[in-house]
Amino acid sequence: MQTKSRGSLFSFIYRQKPSISKNLAFSLSFIVFLVLFALLGILYIKYSMDMIRDLEKKADEHISRITGILTESVWNLDEKSIIGISTEFAHSELVNSIRIIDIEGAVLFEFKNPPDGFLKISRTGKIIYKDNVIGFAEISLSLKKYKKDLSQIFKVTALIFTGSALVLYLATGILLRVFLRKPLNDLYQGMIQIARGNFTHNFKYAKHKELSGIMQNFLIMKQMVKDRESAFISANTMLKQEIAEKKQSEEALRESESKFKNLFELSPQSIFLEEVETGLIVDVNMEFCKLTQFKSNELISKSSEDLKIFSKSDKETLISALKQSAEVRGMEIDFMVKDTSKGRAMISAKLIQLKGKLLILSVLLDITEYKKALKEKEELQERLARSTKMEALGLLAGGVAHDLNNILSGIVSYPDLLLMDIPKESKLRKPIETIKSSGQRAAAVVSDLLTLARGIASTKETMNLNHILDEYLQSPEFHDIKSLHPNVRITVLPRSDLLNISCSSIHIKKVLMNLVNNAVEAIDNSGEVIISTSNRYIDQPVKGYDEVRTGEYAVLSVKDTGSGISPDNLKRIFEPFYTKKVMGRSGTGLGLAVVWNTIKEHDGYIDVASSSKGSVFELYFPIVRKEIFNIKNHVAVEDYSGNGEKILVIDDEQHQQMIACGLLTRLGYDAKAVGSGYQAIEYLEKHDVDLILLDMIMPEMNGSETYARIVKNKPGQKALITSGFAETSDVKKAQKMGAGPYIKKPYTLEKLAVTIKIELEKQSV
Repeated sequence: MQTKSRGSLFSFIYRQKPSISKNLAFSLSFIVFLVLFALLGILYIKYSMDMIRDLEKKADEHISRITGILTESVWNLDEKSIIGISTEFAHSELVNSIRIIDIEGAVLFEFKNPPDGFLKISRTGKIIYKDNVIGFAEISLSLKKYKKDLSQIFKVTALIFTGSALVLYLATGILLRVFLRKPLNDLYQGMIQIARGNFTHNFKYAKHKELSGIMQNFLIMKQMVKDRESAFISANTMLKQEIAEKKQSEEALRESESKFKNLFELSPQSIFLEEVETGLIVDVNMEFCKLTQFKSNELISKSSEDLKIFSKSDKETLISALKQSAEVRGMEIDFMVKDTSKGRAMISAKLIQLKGKLLILSVLLDITEYKKALKEKEELQERLARSTKMEALGLLAGGVAHDLNNILSGIVSYPDLLLMDIPKESKLRKPIETIKSSGQRAAAVVSDLLTLARGIASTKETMNLNHILDEYLQSPEFHDIKSLHPNVRITVLPRSDLLNISCSSIHIKKVLMNLVNNAVEAIDNSGEVIISTSNRYIDQPVKGYDEVRTGEYAVLSVKDTGSGISPDNLKRIFEPFYTKKVMGRSGTGLGLAVVWNTIKEHDGYIDVASSSKGSVFELYFPIVRKEIFNIKNHVAVEDYSGNGEKILVIDDEQHQQMIACGLLTRLGYDAKAVGSGYQAIEYLEKHDVDLILLDMIMPEMNGSETYARIVKNKPGQKALITSGFAETSDVKKAQKMGAGPYIKKPYTLEKLAVTIKIELEKQSV
């Protein structure tokens, strides 16, 4: 009865205790649920931050790409290209807005999505062309796409996590009920048996803490066995893990070596390996063999120094740098191509361990052509700067020359009128002739200034350099040079079959005079100047002082045995006044500047070479396949007098009007003068004239515009053009409309008489 009572009591206590399976299932599911959602929150924050960083990186990439791609389009103001490129960028789902503006703030392109409430990442970049900022690009990227994707992922993941926790709860409850119900029931029955006095009962399923108390000793023994078994399993698991990790490391090593070998062989750069201790080459790739022109078997186990690929000093510098930092990047070094030619490369090297040896892994980038291109660019920039400076000085000189020619008109022209009225035996003739001669010499200096202005040599004819050379050798200027420098021997070597050129002979003769004078002054005591001519065919551009392009040329060469020209002076010898003020040469200082501008006006090239043994100037003139025409003999002015024809002088300067009218009246013409284009048009509306003498450079309305208005009302009106400046495009424009020859101020009575007579005798078209 007592045993039965104790069994009933135990049964009652057992039923009152909470369910292990239910509590365990709920607790485990709840903890897993909390951990999963905490992890989900952390991942959400992390991914959000990663997305922001990724968006910032993409914004940097977008602004870098768009500013780089738009450089040429913005510089060329290619609106179509700007819109096309910007639109392509705007099609990206990440792009919220794009704005392209030029340097003055004008908007070239703008795109903007409606506000969406998401975070924006904006970037602004400069559009740079040749180190100059030509515009700006603004771009903003939106997190909208990222947030949508992340939100969707978060929702799906949260749903999965919730479902997983619920399934885990149900599964745990079911499994616990399945696996614990029978052992607990058996344990319960066993406890009843023990309570009834059956102490031999075997607790077959008693393995849980719920049986603590009665089965404490049994559980301790079971726990000891379990601990030993767990230790064995743990040790076995660790051993298996170590074996797996070792296999994985070996596999990774084999894969790494395979990748290294593939990269080594397939790299477009030249790569080689060499031992640090011995300097012997261990391995090379095909690109290194191509670069050095060596075969692989000629390089392996040989030293790069012994093969003379690199110099000893460069190699020592590389080794020293590697010892300091174990890595070298972008070091420039010379290399030899199998003893035939020298190149320039950029080397990057690193110390590595391979199969127990310390090696140098070197990568070479051939920059030989890049260096050549860089040098050519510098030379081109220097030539461009020199040419720009000469053109600017020429423009200044042209303006000065124009004003001086107007001033000299009276000095050169009036003596002709005075000499016509003075008897030959008069004592006044010589002073007047001296005035005229002085004016002509001053006009010659002005002519040099006009040559600097470019365009004065535009009136050209077919000539031969040998003929011009012969005329110069017979000139007083050449004899003066010989008398002033008796210790200098001048040798002339003309080529007999020299080809013809198209040129202004008076300017080529001046070029020759300036070069010869420069050559003899370069000789301190005794020496020799050699003047020669030759034909030369250039089949590829020659890069010297000037770049001579391909073609056929007649070449004029002046060589001296003087002390030479220093490199610093050589760069500036063609600048006006440089040879006089800096180098101390005689003359006006315009000589070599005249040479430069004259050659450029003739579409020619100059090459200068100088050393301590002397200098040589070579002038290249493009040849023409035309015959030389004979020049007419001089005729008397009286044969070209007028018969009362009416001539209108149009000039804004009053003293020029007086000079022109005086000369025309003396020649037998009826001359009238007006001071502007507007006055000329008004005069010609009421009067007819046989010829107009038109100044090209006038305020308000220049000569070309004036003539255009005149021929509109009076088609076929004959005209001569005068100017103290060079023959410009306006002159050619007026001549295309029907105007006659161009006469440069100051003009002589003879020149004016002959030109007017010829123009008046032309048949009207």
